[in-house]
Amino acid sequence: TDNDIRDEGALALANMMVSNKTVTDIELSTSKISDDAKRIVTVLGANKSLTTLNFAHLDIGQDCALAFADVLAITAMNATAEVNLCNMNIGIKDMKIIATALHNNKTITSINLAFNNVGDDGAKEIATALGTNKSVSILSLTDN
Repeated sequence: TDNDIRDEGALALANMMVSNKTVTDIELSTSKISDDAKRIVTVLGANKSLTTLNFAHLDIGQDCALAFADVLAITAMNATAEVNLCNMNIGIKDMKIIATALHNNKTITSINLAFNNVGDDGAKEIATALGTNKSVSILSLTDN
């Protein structure tokens, strides 16, 4: 899904999701989100009806890993089951943050971290986190 949704449009969608209880899946992959990415991710993560969050192929920089980790922590209290963070240039530092959030998350059953820069150290972090996480049944680490 290649699209031209930028910060303004994504933020409007995210703000709509604060009160919307019927949309269960949101896909913002290949959007042109950059400046407001952290705010968008945080607002979406607070929604109680979302079951799927797809942020694949976003070029938002590695510093947004903390926002995604916050979403993973927030989603421990809602219905989110699937998270797609593939091809986002997530490195080992960011993977540690995400792994820590996954450690306590009890609702996510599928996480896609394919095509990032996980490496051996990131894989160790994920392995440690998922060693205690009993909800994740699908993990994609293709091409890391």
